[in-house]
Amino acid sequence: MSRSVEERRRRLAELVAKLRERSQSGVLILVEGRKDAEALASIGILGKIICVKSSGRSLLDQLDELKTLKEAIILTDFDRRGAQLARLLSRSLTENRVKVDIAMWKEVRALAKHEIKDVEGLPALLEHMEVKLD
Repeated sequence: MSRSVEERRRRLAELVAKLRERSQSGVLILVEGRKDAEALASIGILGKIICVKSSGRSLLDQLDELKTLKEAIILTDFDRRGAQLARLLSRSLTENRVKVDIAMWKEVRALAKHEIKDVEGLPALLEHMEVKLD
């Protein structure tokens, strides 16, 4: 197996472990839809996850509630619309002094290398790359 594939595999495993740890410590994760939340749960990320596009409430109402958070991880889809939503969420939450982590989103997107377009595809990518999760 090539060194770059091994490196991607290692980095993806580390990233999932870090997401699990941060989620278990109480950091909220923001995703687009219910299937994204289910995908994260399927790989052991079991903390509080909010679906910003499928909650049945307006984004403005949700942002108003989220401004009381201390910290949030943004994991929107990796397409153009997901990137726009990530920027909007990041900007709005940062303006309300919420510590926003968008670095994990950027890292997953870079590691996925256009193989997946959404968070929902993450478990399949991990399986395809034979990433071993603890």
